[in-house]
Amino acid sequence: MSSFLIRTVAWSAVAIVLGVGVSLAWLNRDSLLGESDPHLDEHNGDYSAADSRVTIRAVKPRPNRGELIQEVNQPVYVQGLYTAALQARVAGTVKAVNKFIGDRVKMGEPLIVIHAPDLEQAAAQKQALVKLAEQQVKAMQAVLVAYQAAAKAAQATVQEKEATIDRAESRRKYTQAVYARIRKLAASNAVEPSLVDERLRELEAAEADLKMSQAALETAKANAEEAGARVQQAKVDVEVTLAKVAVARAEANQAETMLGFATLCAPFDGQVTMRSVDPGAFVQNASTGKSEPLMTVLRSDRVTLVMWVPEREAPFVAVGQEATIRLDALGGKEITAKVTRLSGWLNPDRARDMRVEVDLDNSKLGLRAGMYGTMRIVLRRFEDSTILPASAVFARGGKTLICQVEDGVVKMHRVRVLYEDGVYVSVAKLVKWRDPQTKLESDQEAPLLGTEVIVRSGQGELRDGQEVQVNLMEN
Repeated sequence: MSSFLIRTVAWSAVAIVLGVGVSLAWLNRDSLLGESDPHLDEHNGDYSAADSRVTIRAVKPRPNRGELIQEVNQPVYVQGLYTAALQARVAGTVKAVNKFIGDRVKMGEPLIVIHAPDLEQAAAQKQALVKLAEQQVKAMQAVLVAYQAAAKAAQATVQEKEATIDRAESRRKYTQAVYARIRKLAASNAVEPSLVDERLRELEAAEADLKMSQAALETAKANAEEAGARVQQAKVDVEVTLAKVAVARAEANQAETMLGFATLCAPFDGQVTMRSVDPGAFVQNASTGKSEPLMTVLRSDRVTLVMWVPEREAPFVAVGQEATIRLDALGGKEITAKVTRLSGWLNPDRARDMRVEVDLDNSKLGLRAGMYGTMRIVLRRFEDSTILPASAVFARGGKTLICQVEDGVVKMHRVRVLYEDGVYVSVAKLVKWRDPQTKLESDQEAPLLGTEVIVRSGQGELRDGQEVQVNLMEN
């Protein structure tokens, strides 16, 4: 009997639990639907076919009473327009440090001097080689002048020998004519035959003189050619020595340049913000990869404010847009400026944000690099727009959608968000459009007319084509 009572109590408890669960589920259904079903049959609790439709809360887009402004507001920090970390190009001992942190510097002003005796000796040696090469040029130019004079003398000798040949040829012709006349006279016994032999010997002597003059001319011409060749060789030697001078000067300039690296100068007007070296310290050559910055110079008369814009707002940022800056160090004071430049790409190392910069004249503002604050940029302004509650827009399958009720049936429409402030949103429908020429499809924006019935929330429970009942609410 006790066993029976125990089983009876147990089954009663199970029945009570199941009953409570069913009641809670029924109440939860009513709360999800937003209200109890008005078509509930009080007598038997059954639903008709029309009563099975889900009741949803919906709104109509309403015109916005003012102008919608899309903006981005992100942290901003100040940095100098230019910042240069100076490193040593030569190894050596620091001879002098002329500036300390906070000091103002002028472009080209010596800041740090490194003692490098090996570079000083190399520069002096290269200068000496330049002077040696210049003296060699002078010597070769003197040789050239001498060879040019010898060539002129050889050419004069050639002309002299040509004149000698002319005289020898005239004498030969003269003696030949005399010889011919004497032979005629001898043939007629007008003169002694011995006179003919005498004139013949004179003719032979004249012909021999002519041959000697011709040989002397050839020798003079050969000497003139040799003198000309020496002149050309001397000219080449002068050009070679001039080239050696150019090489020596280039090497000297290189040595002077390397020696100039021993003095670190200010690259621009600015202020020293960091110094990490003292006189007597040994520094390495930066090209070895072991050198550290010795001094940092920052240009502060103009500063750059840097903000990173999230990917969603990045497409709408443009140069020249209005930016409002509030820096903590200025006690909430606002500075208005224009966007100066933007990187144009989304940095994967910065959560795909885009770098945006604003340059400011800092001559009166007194901003310091490292100051922190916020910057607001007005991206777009919308007039005559319609707005919906932010909950009316949802994402499904990687698409941004709204759920519209048309003749009691749910229709999903892709949209593009134009404005959102967390409470309200302004969207445009995306309609497929086909180019009649290229046959390519693209998305075209179509504004909401204000007569649409849009599901306000709970879209995750709905499907495209589902029949629903609408509980229209105020937007």
